[in-house]
Amino acid sequence: MDYNKLPQYQGAEPLIRVFRIPATQIAYLSSLVETYEGIGLVRTLDEAKGIIECWLMPHALESFERMLVQLRSEFPMQTMQSEFD
Repeated sequence: MDYNKLPQYQGAEPLIRVFRIPATQIAYLSSLVETYEGIGLVRTLDEAKGIIECWLMPHALESFERMLVQLRSEFPMQTMQSEFD
């Protein structure tokens, strides 16, 4: 297959949010986000510090925000401006 002949992606750019959560909860959050197909994905930036990046599709931001409300009642979650906060 010649991948150079594939059409260019014309979709929306993901929104990126950075959080600090307990390191023991990274896999849990990742599995939740991946379970809801189309929301986005979780990427670990610093496992020891519990810093993650959530790549979210704009159309799913509201669903993700609702998920965050529930998750914040389960474990601490700090919203960060960047992984260096």
